[in-house]
Amino acid sequence: MIYAICERLKPVLCTQRTCVVREGDPVNEMLFIIRGNLDSYTTNGGRTGFFNTFRIGPGDFCGEELLTWALNPCPSVILPSSTRTVKAVSEVESFALVTEDIKFVEAQFWRLHSKHLRHKFSGKLDMTSAPSPGSGVAEYAARWAASRRGHHKHTDSDSIAVSSLQKPEEPDFSVDV
Repeated sequence: MIYAICERLKPVLCTQRTCVVREGDPVNEMLFIIRGNLDSYTTNGGRTGFFNTFRIGPGDFCGEELLTWALNPCPSVILPSSTRTVKAVSEVESFALVTEDIKFVEAQFWRLHSKHLRHKFSGKLDMTSAPSPGSGVAEYAARWAASRRGHHKHTDSDSIAVSSLQKPEEPDFSVDV
């Protein structure tokens, strides 16, 4: 996973007093600070009397709004708005992940996570064959489902029919979004 992130990082240099993003503007990149400092401040959407500021330095990042946007199962085409204004206090060296790269990394994460789970449970949860006598999982699931439907009748493990689940189609991750 780290390789997917590292190969997509792009070096970014910000000169002193450069405004990286303004509060309310769309966030289109996530910056990982290597050298230099940025000031991050907010008025919490223009709320009267509210002002919050802090310094971002080496090892910090900004643009985290993109993470929640990218991980949304029904992502919007509209980029998230920045909750803060971020300006360079000094010359800043950083690496950036732009929106397309974050979406790519997110897709790779789910693909890897899905493969990991399939590998972990392969051979343990074969839903196309009868349950093993000692497992009890299918019987428990059938009883639970019956109780949820309002049927509280005890079922014999021989009468349990486990339906075959269809595997979803594998997405194509070779196309860059």
